Amino acid sequence: MTVLSRSCPLPFPARAAYQLALKVGDPQRIERYCDACNEIASATLRLCNTAESMYSAAHPERAIGGIRSKLTRQWFRVDTIQHVASFYLKLVAT
Repeated sequence: MTVLSRSCPLPFPARAAYQLALKVGDPQRIERYCDACNEIASATLRLCNTAESMYSAAHPERAIGGIRSKLTRQWFRVDTIQHVASFYLKLVAT
């Protein structure tokens, strides 16, 4: 069972649940939320701008490596990048 939801665009709730499960030592929830964090990490990698995904941009070299907020949008914001970077840093540190 996954905890991912289309209505929850940020990865923080799943990571927080994982950290709490670790603290209380609940193996069932540790596995569940770890799996959810791995799914989120995999999904956010698809949001990274590549040369292939930026083929229609006037200056694709400026956007490569950026992180979009949705697969259907080509624009991205600094706070979107910050949220994803923060998720990865804290997940690796856990």
